[in-house]
Parts: sequence; C-alpha cells; structure tokens
Amino acid sequence: MRLVTTIEAFDALEKSKEHPSSDAITFQLSAKEWREKFNAEVAIREALEIEMMGIKGEKAYWPDHFDRAAGIVVSD
Repeated sequence: MRLVTTIEAFDALEKSKEHPSSDAITFQLSAKEWREKFNAEVAIREALEIEMMGIKGEKAYWPDHFDRAAGIVVSD
C-alpha cells in the first residue's frame, strides 16, 4: 500500500478541478438540479405560508372565527 502525502492529495484535487471526470460533471449537474428543485419547493412553501397567514388574518375580523365557506360559527 502506498502512502499519499498531503501535497500529493492536494495536487490531485487541483488537477481534478482542471479536468473534471464525467462522473464529477454528472454529480455537479445533479447537485445543481437538486438545488433548483429544492429552491422551487421552498418558494412554494413560503407562498403557502404567506397565504395561510392572510387567511388567518381575515378570520380574525370575523366573530368567533366565523367560517365563511361553511357558513358556521366555530367557538373556541
């Protein structure tokens, strides 16, 4: 078994950055796609949370949390 020095390891890392393998390129693309999907999901969740806060705010103006859609009064 050959011992790899720190300098050799860093040199190999730098060379791999200059000439990435197809596996590294695939990994970078999949990471980018994952990030884009994650950011889209976060944006959807934030939009839903904002919408829910608006709905809760609207209900605060109705006595006893009047449910306009069902036409009933829900008491706490």
